[in-house]
Amino acid sequence: MRDTRKSMAPDNTHKDIPGNPSTAKSSRIKLNDRSNGRPLRVLSEEDWAFWQHNGYVIVKNAVPREQALATAAFLWEF
Repeated sequence: MRDTRKSMAPDNTHKDIPGNPSTAKSSRIKLNDRSNGRPLRVLSEEDWAFWQHNGYVIVKNAVPREQALATAAFLWEF
């Protein structure tokens, strides 16, 4: 018997995209690659270099402390 349920996975005709193709196709907004010459809005140049080298960066105070504490308390309820 054939499964006729519709898949939630995107119709991916790009088999040549490595890794998870849904992440490669999920956003129409392109991240800043610095090719436009515009200054960074949040990161410092040092942060940017760290991001490029390590693949992550810590953005301090991105979430207000009160919100982080409230979210942590909510999560600990489970």
